[in-house]
Amino acid sequence: MIYVLHGEDNYSSYNRLQQILKNYQNYTKVKIDEKSPVDEFLDSILTQDLLGTKKIIICENFIQAKKIKVTDLKSIPDDHDLIFWEKSQISSSLLSKFDQNFKIEQFKLKPQLFTFLNSLSPNYFNSLRELSVLRTYKQINLNWHLSARLQLLILAKLGISREGSEKIAGKPIQHWQWQKLLLQANSINLSTLIKLFTGIIKIDFFVKSGKTNIDETYLISTLLVKYLRG
Repeated sequence: MIYVLHGEDNYSSYNRLQQILKNYQNYTKVKIDEKSPVDEFLDSILTQDLLGTKKIIICENFIQAKKIKVTDLKSIPDDHDLIFWEKSQISSSLLSKFDQNFKIEQFKLKPQLFTFLNSLSPNYFNSLRELSVLRTYKQINLNWHLSARLQLLILAKLGISREGSEKIAGKPIQHWQWQKLLLQANSINLSTLIKLFTGIIKIDFFVKSGKTNIDETYLISTLLVKYLRG
């Protein structure tokens, strides 16, 4: 079976990846990413374990990095087990070229989540309003997405290039996305961004460790008011 997991909601796609891997507990896991040479991928496909142990190959951002062509994908034998985990959306034109036996799953971020993340600015009233909309949504892991956005804003504020930020974040960033991030980063000072990032990491720890029963959106709103209002 060949899986293709793609989309901007990396949290959900990662959980799906782990769910799939539970079905391959006795398999050898071979992990490849966009930094791996193509030969390593081909060797993993063509070679067999000397002891006959079955394996599943996990390729991270391999398609988006253009490390493999569609024709190469079509030549993969049907009895091989692979998961292509792409941290951004694959274009529909490219998806249309994949074999029909590929199991393709897309993970989209909810528009309301984008609206909230884009609203982060010293005008925290807008952020609080958009945050209140997200209270009705379940299982979006707001802490994870917020910390990821804050990380990118900090990188932009520090003058790290788009290419450098892509490597640190582990996902491709389109030029237009980077321009929006630069504008957003310019509206918030670096000290505030770092305090917000540190605060959201602490909130995530308290929530996941069961040290608090307070709703995460309330904790986040308190954090935003504390630091964004200056």
